[in-house]
Amino acid sequence: MRIRSLASALLISCAILLSGCLETLNKELAVSAGVDFLKAATVTDAQMIALSNQSIGQYDGQSEVAGPDDPYTKRLNRLFDPYKNSAQVPLEYKVYYNDTLNAFAMPNGSIRVHTALMDLLKDDELLGVIGHEIGHVVEEHSLARYKRWVVES
Repeated sequence: MRIRSLASALLISCAILLSGCLETLNKELAVSAGVDFLKAATVTDAQMIALSNQSIGQYDGQSEVAGPDDPYTKRLNRLFDPYKNSAQVPLEYKVYYNDTLNAFAMPNGSIRVHTALMDLLKDDELLGVIGHEIGHVVEEHSLARYKRWVVES
């Protein structure tokens, strides 16, 4: 499937470049679109994991992370620990002191939960959010989204 999409993109790029519409189309834009598609199609999962490791390190360094003895961390440990090894990817999680209602997952299995969300949710609701984030990792939603982000940046 990936090769068929790649071949289609190359064929379309060539058709655009070889067509008589070159006066109205920006050649550089057409080539750039083809290059972006190639980047997305050829980036490996290992490269994406390495990029997500780097990104989560930066996020952790720029965020106020709850320590191991913090009540937020203890609560998340109690809820999350039974599921840490349930995915094909090792899961790792932390709590950010942040007043936005958010939780997110990275392709490498890093999951982050904001304190504002934890304050709002009961344990069973928070467990649902954690399950949702684990689902993103297992189903590789985060990986696909991260690949799109790499292409767009």
